[in-house]
Amino acid sequence: MTFDEFLDYISQKIAPYSLSPVGEVNMAVIYDNYPMDLILECVDIGIEKYFEYNESGVPVQDSVKKFTNKLGGIVHNKSLGCVSQVTNHIKSVGKNIFCQWNNRTCESILNDYVQVLRDAKWTDEEIADDLKRGALRLAMTCSSWTQWIEVMCGWINDIKRWSRIERIAGEQYTVCVIPKDIYSTAPAYPASLCRQANASFEMRLYDCTLSAMRKLLEYLIAETFRRYRLDGEITENGGMYYVSLERMIIKLRYNQDLNIDGYIMDLLWSYMNFGRCKIPDFSFITTDRAIVPFACNYNKIVRYFMSHLYKPKPPVS
Repeated sequence: MTFDEFLDYISQKIAPYSLSPVGEVNMAVIYDNYPMDLILECVDIGIEKYFEYNESGVPVQDSVKKFTNKLGGIVHNKSLGCVSQVTNHIKSVGKNIFCQWNNRTCESILNDYVQVLRDAKWTDEEIADDLKRGALRLAMTCSSWTQWIEVMCGWINDIKRWSRIERIAGEQYTVCVIPKDIYSTAPAYPASLCRQANASFEMRLYDCTLSAMRKLLEYLIAETFRRYRLDGEITENGGMYYVSLERMIIKLRYNQDLNIDGYIMDLLWSYMNFGRCKIPDFSFITTDRAIVPFACNYNKIVRYFMSHLYKPKPPVS
């Protein structure tokens, strides 16, 4: 597509309005710096997000102006890696919610958080997914900028402890919260959460144990929705962040397409309080005597989802 053809394309999209000379210059910058497939995708995203229409179905002029002003930023953010897209969105959301929000401090905390997850061998896709479920949702729900900082720093310290705990405890657990046979065929990310839960329990760090268990439960439910291309039901703001675990469980219970086993669903329903707890505060359950019976039904749930999501590899003949 030539530049003139691109301008014609934009003009058709914003009709009955037209680009100003400054608008044409902005479009030239976009055209010269990004691939056309990405630009066209972002045009559709921008129209869906910013266009407003009057009673006759004609776009409102102010919304069209906002679209043309925002298009360059949309294309730039979309061109970044999945992790940077989410961290940029977190900064934007936080700045709009909290007057004390400091993007430089936020960026430093998010960089630390991403780095400890990369040190733990998480992929960028897994990190981006976790940011949506955690840091972004936290920015939307916490009561203050200070609380966001405190919780994020707590999560960073938890993850650092997970890594140290795994190196110390290895795979030789005296008591397993999650038996190894449950996650032996699972991919690296959910398997690492299982190992972190076991190693934390071995080291008597029960808050870390439950933190890993909660993350695993969130991941398995989200992955189940994704497998059936239903993840839109458990995400908000155009898929940028996940709903709480409590709401995930409700969505799962009433979704007829997924056909979750009734017994497993009843067990999962009893974990509603698990979704209401704010990591890292698990004051409702802090001892091994509480975790062991608590983990019994939890393992039935995890085994069910693991067996449906990750089939064992056939033996090599």
